Amino acid sequence: MTVRPVWLLALGLAALFGLGAPAAAQPQNCRDTPEGRICTVQQPITAGVPVTPAIQQALGLVTVNLPGGTCSGTLLNPYWVLTARHCVSAAGTASGVALLDPSQLTVTAVWTLAVGTPGRIRDFDENLRRMSLGSTLPVLDMAMIELGGADFGTNVALLLPYSAAGGALDSLVATRLATTNSVNQYGQGLSSFASGVFGTPSAVLGTGGGTYRTAVFIPTSISDTGYVLALNASNQVGHAGDSGGGTILTIGGRTYIAGVQSTCSPAGYLPSVPGQPATPALWPFATGISACQYISVEPFTREIGQRLAQLPCRDVGPCTVPAIVEAAFR
Repeated sequence: MTVRPVWLLALGLAALFGLGAPAAAQPQNCRDTPEGRICTVQQPITAGVPVTPAIQQALGLVTVNLPGGTCSGTLLNPYWVLTARHCVSAAGTASGVALLDPSQLTVTAVWTLAVGTPGRIRDFDENLRRMSLGSTLPVLDMAMIELGGADFGTNVALLLPYSAAGGALDSLVATRLATTNSVNQYGQGLSSFASGVFGTPSAVLGTGGGTYRTAVFIPTSISDTGYVLALNASNQVGHAGDSGGGTILTIGGRTYIAGVQSTCSPAGYLPSVPGQPATPALWPFATGISACQYISVEPFTREIGQRLAQLPCRDVGPCTVPAIVEAAFR
């Protein structure tokens, strides 16, 4: 599985949601080893605090439970989860043609004991078009999970996709992300990097996954299909476990999702003792990450809008469209 962010709540978001100031980093833990003096910072939460259950519910931050691990995901409304395509691909890659059978995964949320039962995993027409062209265009790492019902309640806030010019939401906002935007990235991945020397007692692997965290970033390398969130000034960056986590921004009192985390760029792995096996190229062994790459909702805005407007229309009985959705997509 690729990665998902290690989000450390920044002061701006703490003030916005009344969470108080971030917790200070804990003191260094140092010890003498045959390789020299090794110091590590105990950082299940570094330079910040976790996202509270109330905020997770307000933003629809959920866990996608897979056969071999977990991914992050965002409820766009009570019925649809947006996540990374590689999370729900049978091959575990964005370009894998076959998607998992819905029975192979569940969706859970911290604010309830209910378990979301996927009815379908939906690809995008744009991705199907790209696959039909062979290797001409890369498959974009985004997919949607349709839940069997309002498993997490109907009070999950509607998140609107951040539209580009020509998209379905032009009447609400007509621009793509810019380097003047400040965004919050969410995910429940590892919260520390590995340290020490592989194959010796000094080796400490990355830990801290399973808790939603957030950090503030300024996007770069913005295109019509994606953007990059690089290591920020507080040394916060995405990590393993955050794939599919949403990029959230607020404009004019509306909350938008701009995209999801796809992959990250490791800065290196634990060094090895000469003559010992090489360090595994796995995320818990990474000593740093320079940046993570994200897929934008821009190519999929119209399809996302159409799917949101259809619900709850799958089950038997009359087909109704929530008024807020109907107004947004007229």
